[in-house]
Amino acid sequence: MTSACEAKGFPFIGVAKKNRNFYPQNRLRDKRKLSRYGANVLNRAGRSLIVGGKKHRLAERVGQLSRAGRVKLVFSRRPGESSWVAIATNQCRWGMKTVLAHYLIRWGIEVLFKMSKQYLGLGDYQLLRYRAVERYLHLVLIAHLLLTHLALREPDVQAAIKNHSAPLRLASVPQLQQTLRTMLLQDAFQRLEKRPGQRRFARKIKEIISMDV
Repeated sequence: MTSACEAKGFPFIGVAKKNRNFYPQNRLRDKRKLSRYGANVLNRAGRSLIVGGKKHRLAERVGQLSRAGRVKLVFSRRPGESSWVAIATNQCRWGMKTVLAHYLIRWGIEVLFKMSKQYLGLGDYQLLRYRAVERYLHLVLIAHLLLTHLALREPDVQAAIKNHSAPLRLASVPQLQQTLRTMLLQDAFQRLEKRPGQRRFARKIKEIISMDV
């Protein structure tokens, strides 16, 4: 993955496994096991910084990482926790806060694809042609974008946006799907009630639905 990104000139950011070997400052005879090295660096040189509104203890080192080449490693640990992560990137000029901020964005992306697979059918396609798969992906993401638009229209969300409150608390995908179904049903009833011959029919359906609820 890292070599493919580098071949195309793309930056990459990812968690480095702690069983990997690291050579600080490209000293190829100075091999360090990441599991011990990262903990020592955090304890000796870690600094308390706020990233994404939360406090993190961060430290950084540049060198050679096995199977990844020259990278910057950013070691991160939350206050009160013993576990830590080593984030590797080929963008050695980025600062610690920038690297961690970019990495934290990945969580939102993972949630997007998880929700799309679970509720919007992202993993249900049976298409083989590349263009067909691409169009299917576009349709799923458009559906997610529509639901997000509905969520952003809610009064409490609008108030939070105006007050610059973060993070925004949006309704879940199933809740938004139900909201959309209700809106579409109401629109269908309104269209029927505008037709003189179908008003009674529309009212009867509404009564039946309300009884079921």
